[in-house]
Amino acid sequence: MRRNKLCYKTAYILVLLLVSVTFLNSCGKKDKEDSTALSVTGIINENSMVTIYEVGDDRIQERSERYQLKQPESIPAAVEEIMTEFTVPEVMQYVGYTVDENSNVIITIQDVSSNEESRLMIKAALVKTLVQIHNINKVVIDVLDEGGTSVDKATYTDASFIYM
Repeated sequence: MRRNKLCYKTAYILVLLLVSVTFLNSCGKKDKEDSTALSVTGIINENSMVTIYEVGDDRIQERSERYQLKQPESIPAAVEEIMTEFTVPEVMQYVGYTVDENSNVIITIQDVSSNEESRLMIKAALVKTLVQIHNINKVVIDVLDEGGTSVDKATYTDASFIYM
């Protein structure tokens, strides 16, 4: 009889131990479906979302919704997408862009009838938008006159328009 009690106690302890180990092993784990959804969401939010800045009446402002890049890993494709979405005010005309070997983006715009203030606002909105694209080092903006001659060419970084 004493032997039976010892066997029951041993079995009881083993069952408790097994349940404890199983419980502790499963703590903190998420379902496979949940963790996959979270990691996909994290990738989308971090690498491919861009805030597009626009020229307002007297300042630049963010669009209310962020833009999701379709090809965030490709600088030329991302710049093409952004420039399609970006609204250039009527006083300027978007001509094109190039990307050099140092991952600098050169934007060419033609001045139609801008003044110094509107030109500065357009540059700030362009730079603040484009520097969000992964791996872009600098943004060069080349302003052409109506005859196609470069009249203003300057290089900008993300810190160039910090107060705008």
